[in-house]
Amino acid sequence: MAQYIYSQKIVIDHIKKVCDDYFEFDITFKSRSRKFVLARSIFYKLCKQYDSRISLTDIGKTIGRNHATVYNGLNQFDNLIKYKQDDFLIDNYQQLEKLLFNRRVKMIVKNQKKLVSNHGIQSISEFFKPRG
Repeated sequence: MAQYIYSQKIVIDHIKKVCDDYFEFDITFKSRSRKFVLARSIFYKLCKQYDSRISLTDIGKTIGRNHATVYNGLNQFDNLIKYKQDDFLIDNYQQLEKLLFNRRVKMIVKNQKKLVSNHGIQSISEFFKPRG
């Protein structure tokens, strides 16, 4: 259990760093400006997509928000995607998703032996099986 909690924090922090670097601003900045709100929504969605076991509370704590804010951000994200209402959101989400996926692949290839010994993973494809 402790190992899982530790790995959750690493995943969330990694996604936050990638988002901060991509948007070139800190997504924890307290602003209701559309670009900040949409960037945080993308962050929430990427965290849930990367590992569905991560709780909304843990995601919110990372950037100084509560679980209800994260929930509303995820709903907003889903509605904007569903009705294709915001090109900024769609384009940036797709770019960040590719960026995170590529970094994950590089990390796996680099650390394949460690993953096999530490996590009991038999192959790279097993690592990419959907969770949750």
